[in-house]
Amino acid sequence: MGGVSKFRVGLFMIGAVALLVAMLFFLGMSDLFVHKAHLATLFGESVQGLAVGSAVKYKGVAVGTVDDIVIQVDDKRIRVNMSVELNTFRKSQSPGALFRNQEEFDQFLKKEIFEGLRCRLEYAGITGLRYVELDYYVPPGPPAEKATELNDSSTLFIPSSPSAFKDIAKSLNTSLERISRIRFEEISDNLVNSLSDINRLLAAPEIRDTLQHLNSMSVNLDRTTGSINRVVTEERLQKIAEQTEQSLQAIQMLSDRISADADRADLPACAAAFRDAASVIQEAAAAIASRRQDLAVTMEKLGRALDSLRELTDMLNQDPSALVRGRRQPAADPD
Repeated sequence: MGGVSKFRVGLFMIGAVALLVAMLFFLGMSDLFVHKAHLATLFGESVQGLAVGSAVKYKGVAVGTVDDIVIQVDDKRIRVNMSVELNTFRKSQSPGALFRNQEEFDQFLKKEIFEGLRCRLEYAGITGLRYVELDYYVPPGPPAEKATELNDSSTLFIPSSPSAFKDIAKSLNTSLERISRIRFEEISDNLVNSLSDINRLLAAPEIRDTLQHLNSMSVNLDRTTGSINRVVTEERLQKIAEQTEQSLQAIQMLSDRISADADRADLPACAAAFRDAASVIQEAAAAIASRRQDLAVTMEKLGRALDSLRELTDMLNQDPSALVRGRRQPAADPD
């Protein structure tokens, strides 16, 4: 019985060791069965917070890790080598449309780099740790940065874009530099001089007289406004409005009556009568004009007759007997 127990214990120990070795093998060698693409980028800024094993994300989705961080002494830039799992990308919506090798994936990334795909450092929350974000940060077009110094055909170079923190720091430095150029002492002196000039101007007698005049005008205006308010009350305004409305109604009634009378009147007949009367008047005027000359001759003859009658009357007054024996002859002159 003791030998059987020792055999079982030994068999259990052998199985446990074999299981442990298998687990270690699969944990250490599992990456050999995962298709990966190797990428690299260069940063000209500080990469503090980024470490080997940091995440690599594509638009927020974890697609790989940072494999290596190298300092390039010649151009003072930081090279970051990354590994990206190909099974996280699909060429289409079909489940089996995977990238089979790095060459296909490189062709895809080259097209996306032309569309504006860049690497940028981002903070992972408030911990201070950073990761590499792949996103479209620039307008479409050929990249200005080339990585001819990589000399590695198995690694695809992706240009980098400055981080948001660097942009903020740059903007802050620019703002501080501009602020430092401002001549605050000169501005302060000018402000003090301006205030002194304003005080002297306000203390001038002309300004005081003008302010007093304006105050008097304000008081008079208030009094005038009060008088107007007392005279022009709401009841009077209502009464004026009612009278105006009555006048407008009377004018409207008169206009309607005139329109009705005009509609009832026989305007064509009246016009014809007026034309006939005008013709008669014109004919009478022509007749009077034609008889004017005859009337003048008659009046001249009548005047002569009256003169003769006057002479006869004078003669009879002087010598009534002349009506029987005739007019006396004048006496002859003895000479």
